[in-house]
Amino acid sequence: MMMEEDVEALRAENAALRAENATPRAQMGGLSERLGVLEKKKTSVPAFVCPHKGGPAKKARMTRAAEHEAGRRRQDPTRIVAHAVDACSDCGYTLR
Repeated sequence: MMMEEDVEALRAENAALRAENATPRAQMGGLSERLGVLEKKKTSVPAFVCPHKGGPAKKARMTRAAEHEAGRRRQDPTRIVAHAVDACSDCGYTLR
């Protein structure tokens, strides 16, 4: 008996919720139709919007003469210095 009462209460609640849900669904259908009409309607551009005219034409960049493009020539080193450590500073072991 208890289950039948619970089932009836749930069915009544379900019917109330369906009735409550019907109103927003009807409003949504009307708004969808209105949106479709507004999307099809052509609108003019507001007066404060300027059309895109593009920027000024870019000038060609000037190139340098070939004699200025070369880098400095490599020279032989004056001296070569080896900065290697001969032995370990902690234990004095000879390094290779």
